[in-house]
Amino acid sequence: MQTWDGIMAFWVVLWLVVGVWSGLQIFTLTGLTDSTVSSGRALQTAGEALGSLADLPVIGDRTGELGSEVSETGRRVVASGTEAGRSVRMLGVLIGTAVALGPVGPVLLFYLPVRLAHRQEASDAAAALRGPGAGAPLRAQLAHRAVANLSLRELGAISVDPVADLAGGRHHELARAEVVRLGLDPASVP
Repeated sequence: MQTWDGIMAFWVVLWLVVGVWSGLQIFTLTGLTDSTVSSGRALQTAGEALGSLADLPVIGDRTGELGSEVSETGRRVVASGTEAGRSVRMLGVLIGTAVALGPVGPVLLFYLPVRLAHRQEASDAAAALRGPGAGAPLRAQLAHRAVANLSLRELGAISVDPVADLAGGRHHELARAEVVRLGLDPASVP
C-alpha cells in the first residue's frame, strides 16, 4: 500500500508542477500585450504632438485632425492590449488549473478517500489489538474479516478450507492475515 501511496503522491506533485508551469508559460505571453500597450501609448503621444500643431497656420487644420485620429487609435490599442493582457492571465490560470486538476482529480476523489478509510480501519484494529478485549472474540472478528476481504488466492495460501477454520474456531492464521492486510505487525495478534 505504501508503494501506491508513493506513486500517487508523485503523480499529484508531478501534475501540480506541470499545471503551474503551463500557467506560468502562458503568463509570459503578457509580455506581448505589454508591448502592445506601450505601442498604443507611443501612438497617443505622437497624436498629441501632432494635435499640438493644430494652431499653426496652413498646416494646422489637417495636422490637428491627423493628431486626433492617431491619439484615438493609440487609445484603442492601449484598451485592446490591456484587455488582451487580462485575457492571457485568465487563460493562464484556467489552463494551469485544468492541466493540474485533470489528472489529479481522480486521485483526490477516489484514491484518497479509500486510502484514508483504510488508514482509519488499520488504526482502529491496532487500538483493538492493544486494548483489554484483545482475545478470542477479536481474533474471531479479524478472521471473519480476512475471509471477507482477502482474495481466494490469498485465502488458499493460508488455509485449505477457511470456512471450516472459522466454524472450528481456528482463527489465529486468518486473523494474522487480516492484520497483515491492514499493514500491521502479525505478531500483535494474541
